[in-house]
Amino acid sequence: LLKSLLVFGADEPERPRRQPVRPVLERTLALAKPQMREKGIEPELTGHSDICARVNGDHLQQAVMNLVLNAIDAAGPGGRVEVGFQQIGSRVEISVKDSGPGLTAQQREHLFEAFYTTKSTGTGLGLAVTRALLEKMGASIECVADDGFAGAHFRIVLPADTPVASPLPKVPA
Repeated sequence: LLKSLLVFGADEPERPRRQPVRPVLERTLALAKPQMREKGIEPELTGHSDICARVNGDHLQQAVMNLVLNAIDAAGPGGRVEVGFQQIGSRVEISVKDSGPGLTAQQREHLFEAFYTTKSTGTGLGLAVTRALLEKMGASIECVADDGFAGAHFRIVLPADTPVASPLPKVPA
């Protein structure tokens, strides 16, 4: 609890650097492996290894770890946890989805408030800290609603290190 409060309130300068996103996500899932194994969850990770973003890798790892641990709890025994990432123009999107019961509109409204929790044993700081860490890197987070997915779906949007050139539309002759 104290560590979360210190991270949440810290005004340390951000030191982002260009780095591939996939290794950060792989490390995060490796750290969460014992909790997943305990619940019989096999995580899915999708995304190209050449996608880079300008981030603080430690902060991104902590933010994604908070989402993955929440997803493991929500998915329950034998559930699914999916982590995916893709580059769209000048941004990199990371999504974390679970096969749990999802969140109500009222829950989504308060998710990122400090001390708000939907868990009986939670402190309510995980998602508030996650948002603070991401905002320090110029990133954002949202809980996606009504996307046809039954469980919870969180999307992190990071500034990409280099934008992907989009193909020019064909002009009729």
